[in-house]
Amino acid sequence: TDVVEVAATGQAMEKYNIPINSSCQLSLIYNPHENISEALKGCVFNGVMELASADPLPKVVCALTAWKKGKKAIEMNEILVVRGSNSKKELEVFSVTSNQTKFLPFSCHSKFTTDPCKLNMYLLDIIDDIPGAIPCQALLQDTDEMKMLFGFRHVTLIKIASVSTLLCSYPGSNDHFELPVDIPKVTVTICENNESLKFQLYESTKNIISEYNPAYAACCRDDVEKDVYETQSK
Repeated sequence: TDVVEVAATGQAMEKYNIPINSSCQLSLIYNPHENISEALKGCVFNGVMELASADPLPKVVCALTAWKKGKKAIEMNEILVVRGSNSKKELEVFSVTSNQTKFLPFSCHSKFTTDPCKLNMYLLDIIDDIPGAIPCQALLQDTDEMKMLFGFRHVTLIKIASVSTLLCSYPGSNDHFELPVDIPKVTVTICENNESLKFQLYESTKNIISEYNPAYAACCRDDVEKDVYETQSK
């Protein structure tokens, strides 16, 4: 299976693997001047002509103002993948928001920005909709879950890698998850489904779970404590 490998800034290039079909969102960073402080604020382009003249061309932008002329229109906060100009003095863009290809005339005076905070996209959309986007620099979505998972937002490098996984599921559940086969700390044991074994399994794995996903570890602890309490009360 394919995953994206991310490396953190200022943390000895610690690496994490995120499934491509993850619900994690991130924003591509446009950094033409190799100045990350400037890039994290984003550039503003006043009109399509100014955007089309940018060198290098941003891979993705967000519309700061709406615009409409005849059948052509863009909405405020619409995320647009920039494809390039044509001979008709139009800029071809793909709207991630509406899933449509659009041709914006150079006369369009809408404003656009590369501010990463406005460009959250799913990994799969970035890979499918923006050819050549990876490897890249990016920001992880600013959520409590992402902070607990990784402890950082700015990613210095994202690339696609392949890992071998086992497809697993929980008993009595339609939920599935992939378990990388090369995780050195994990021993897989198949056992019957009862509360005593569930508690033992939790006790033996809680440190690993906390290391990889503190938020999920807290949920597991609450569920196990509830089950143990209910079992003891019977």
